[in-house]
Amino acid sequence: NNTTKNESKYTTKAPTIVNLQNLYAQDENSEGSSKYKRKLLYLKYDNNNLSKYQCLVRKQIEIFEAKKEDVAWRKEAYGKEIVLGQIGIQCRHCARIPTRHRTRGATYYL
Repeated sequence: NNTTKNESKYTTKAPTIVNLQNLYAQDENSEGSSKYKRKLLYLKYDNNNLSKYQCLVRKQIEIFEAKKEDVAWRKEAYGKEIVLGQIGIQCRHCARIPTRHRTRGATYYL
């Protein structure tokens, strides 16, 4: 067996985007109603696998589902279409600012 000490600490698998709905149900960092969901990118076990700086950055980013306001603004402002419920990432602090007033780069869609 050629497994080293460093390799063994990376055995915990992070959830994939497909498991996002399951994460809402089991994680206290989730916010939102059935119409708008968001979740911090940071997970409890990130401390086991990532540096303090990487954990800090992940605590500032949310995964979220686009709501009606996001869909309308994206098409009006950029001529690009997204769909209701499409997954994106955003700054958790900018998320509280109305969509039309956010700075460029505060939100990206996958």
